[in-house]
Amino acid sequence: MSSKNKVDEPFEIWSKSENKSWCPIPWLSCSTTTNGHYRLCVQANTHRESRGLFYDDKGTPLKASTHRMSEARNSELAKEVRKSMLKGEFHPVCMRCKDEESAKLISRRILARFNHENYYKHTSFEELKKHTQPDGTIEHEKFPLKELDLRMGNRCNLKCRSCYPGESSGWYSEWYDTKSKKFHSSHQDIQLKKTDQGSVVSEDSTMDWAVKSKLLPHLFDDAPEMYLTAIVGGEPFLIQEHFKALEEFVKNEKAADVIIDYNTNMTFLPQKALDTLKNFKEIKLGYSIDGVGKVNDYIRYPSKWETIEKNLRKLDEAPGNYDVWPTVTVMAYNVLYIPEIVKWQIESKFKTQNRSSMVMFLIQHPLRNPPEMSAQILPTKVKEVVVKKYKEFQSGWFEDYITKNLEVDEQQIWQKRLEYLFSTILNRLQAKDLSEHLPEFFKRTQIMDEYREESFSESLPELYSLLKKYM
Repeated sequence: MSSKNKVDEPFEIWSKSENKSWCPIPWLSCSTTTNGHYRLCVQANTHRESRGLFYDDKGTPLKASTHRMSEARNSELAKEVRKSMLKGEFHPVCMRCKDEESAKLISRRILARFNHENYYKHTSFEELKKHTQPDGTIEHEKFPLKELDLRMGNRCNLKCRSCYPGESSGWYSEWYDTKSKKFHSSHQDIQLKKTDQGSVVSEDSTMDWAVKSKLLPHLFDDAPEMYLTAIVGGEPFLIQEHFKALEEFVKNEKAADVIIDYNTNMTFLPQKALDTLKNFKEIKLGYSIDGVGKVNDYIRYPSKWETIEKNLRKLDEAPGNYDVWPTVTVMAYNVLYIPEIVKWQIESKFKTQNRSSMVMFLIQHPLRNPPEMSAQILPTKVKEVVVKKYKEFQSGWFEDYITKNLEVDEQQIWQKRLEYLFSTILNRLQAKDLSEHLPEFFKRTQIMDEYREESFSESLPELYSLLKKYM
């Protein structure tokens, strides 16, 4: 497949689709939250009323600690979503994908359609429609699971500024000391407590669902035709239960037929992981960074940039079929610094970061919550500086690089991909004025700086100089 075709495929699928809302996820996928609650998909988490969570007809939570995957597939929400999609309508829990597609972003739905078009053609839309009952119910055996999205707990060594305890245990102490003695996750409050040794822990074991899971022991019974498994944390390389799952893939001779899709902070890369992952058909690995050097370390405390680069070089030499890319949460702290990430990624010349893949430079995740960290809080004058910087980078360093290093046809592809990346970020940046949240941004920044003994002005001097007159 040529670079041009592979890069353009998701857009072609989107534009030619007759049913603009249909997504294979409610028929062919299973997803969990970090506390093991089954849900529709990760995108549905932004629907605040439901969070996309699954309950049975009596309102009982469907969780991996108490239910098998096969028992969770016909939740009331899953059936409602299927009915909406078959009518060509976006269900309310699917609004994030609709919004992203309106902004010309590659949504989770589009990626799922891409997988369906390329790997699951024997399960056509017409077949799915034919075997879906009027109330949205499906038979587990007629629709074997193809994709899993497993959030195997919140164990993590970082406390990124945009994160919270529900996604990272690294936040426990700071959250307890500066914000609250509890946090909310999947419609439940989880209490924190301080031990006699001074550390802060969760009073609830729900985040350790993988230890006592009903999902993992029945993994191959409930998903015998599994093709893609996404493994996320927390930080998956710190979660031992996930290694047990990988070893089961190898033991049951399934690994060679399965694609593993990771999201990791790349601060920790154990040899155990490399020895196991080389057995899989493909390893798609997104590593989370939010800047280069001290910008990243400030936002993603207490990460160390030199460790991340060292592990990426180690990964570059590891045996196995890897496709690797950076994933960036675009927010107030770093929207000004996206060109630096692109420049670093190009100059690094990583062998595993394939230019012919859909992800040429990075995957962006626009931050929506908390609103005071959204890039849209920036004052109009600061947004104008961001726009100017992007344009100067594109017509300056980037244009010079591709002219000197690429053939003409490749230059056009790179230009198209960078234009897409920058335009989608800038369109969203300018779509709303959330500057009323700027005081809360300054307040939270100061609290974190004092607790962590860090400095906004020293770590992000370019952004600080633009914002100091608004403080």
